[in-house]
Amino acid sequence: MNDKNKIISYAYNGLIYLPLFFAYKRGYFPSDIFLAENPSGGDEEAINDLVNSSEKSSIDNTAIKGKTFISICDPLLTKNLMEKVDPNTREVNRTVVFGCLIDNLPIWCYSQNKNLKEATLINDFLKNINDSKIDELVYYKLPNTGGLIAHYLLEMYNKNKNYRRIGTTKAVEFNQEFGNTSNLIVTSDLLKINENSANGFIKFRFASNSTLDISLKYFFFTGLVTMEKNLKENLSCLLQIMNGLEKAVCELKDDYFRNSRINEIYNIMNKNLAEKYPSKTEPEKKEILTRSLDMLFKSDIYSENLEIDKTRWDNNIFYRRKYQEEYIAPEYRIFSEEIPVVLIKDGWRDELVKRKDELLIKKSDYKILDFFKKPSLIFWLTLIVALASLAFEYMMMSWISLTPNSTIFPPEVKYIITIILILLQIAAIACWILNYVFKRQFVPKYIILYIIYLIPSSFILGNILQ
Repeated sequence: MNDKNKIISYAYNGLIYLPLFFAYKRGYFPSDIFLAENPSGGDEEAINDLVNSSEKSSIDNTAIKGKTFISICDPLLTKNLMEKVDPNTREVNRTVVFGCLIDNLPIWCYSQNKNLKEATLINDFLKNINDSKIDELVYYKLPNTGGLIAHYLLEMYNKNKNYRRIGTTKAVEFNQEFGNTSNLIVTSDLLKINENSANGFIKFRFASNSTLDISLKYFFFTGLVTMEKNLKENLSCLLQIMNGLEKAVCELKDDYFRNSRINEIYNIMNKNLAEKYPSKTEPEKKEILTRSLDMLFKSDIYSENLEIDKTRWDNNIFYRRKYQEEYIAPEYRIFSEEIPVVLIKDGWRDELVKRKDELLIKKSDYKILDFFKKPSLIFWLTLIVALASLAFEYMMMSWISLTPNSTIFPPEVKYIITIILILLQIAAIACWILNYVFKRQFVPKYIILYIIYLIPSSFILGNILQ
């Protein structure tokens, strides 16, 4: 075994881990990084592989071996982030989470029961469950996150005393949930969902539902975990891995890019597809894969910049404490504050160029480039309101300049103009409030936009009301 070889272990080989497999196959990682031949078999197993520096073979060549350098999994599922003590030096080497791959819930509620209607609001969905007379709810065993979500659904459902009780609830092992598909199934297995086309069978989507309890929608789900010693000795390598993952996520989100490389993605996921569908032909499996990919990336489950959000971290812990007996939350030691500083100060991170028509993605303390990158609907709404207000004020100024005695407005006209401008300013502020409610963060670009808008707006308004 070459001691320089570093292995990435991962909890399982499901489709939601595609950016990892894609980045590796495309050579986006350093040359001494290899992907483990097989998944660890679970989140806790992946953490154990890391702590014990487990020796693993490469997925490309079993002759290439190395020790686990990174584990990709849900580190909060394991009850505690572990540490290892060197028997010779007594030095403590702790596990740390240095990035986040998935931060929205990749959980879907599936059923082939035609009486159960799809819903976009959680309360409507609970009512539909009652109306359809679903007899059984199937979900993953705790501590799997799917089990947490199922317990949440049951709690919300049982709060309404007028609803009939669900006859049976069944907790099963991963990959065992698809038995009787007329039941309600809580799952993250998109490939299985799309086996016979998911049209009409997806009854509720957690990640894409903006009206859901925000503490569930924004949820730390999959992290990048390494040992503290690696942060000090191999920081450059870790950042290159983050860079490669981010590049893969950005590329795969693009529909044209993804669809034009479906054969490449099929080859990457072929082993998984063969295990699930041994009797299906290649065109059939490609069709299932294409449908699953469309659903996956429309759900927007991946962290935009791989940074860890403390609120989403806390949301995961909150539900584990609520539904997982004797759960002990790990301390918040993710080193997310240290890495961005190093990125800026020491310039470790390479600039990531997407395609020729896209801007550079570059980390910074204030994310100034985010002002131009994938603006949200709320951003455009804010911009339109601000520009509309400025346009209205400019027209008033023009009217004043073209009208004799333009500095003198009748009181009632001043009153109406003032009310309109105040309403426009309230609308602009409401956009920032909405951004906080739905995104759980204040983005600097909105503050910049407000300053740009407020200064000329105040000047013009002052002239109108002279």
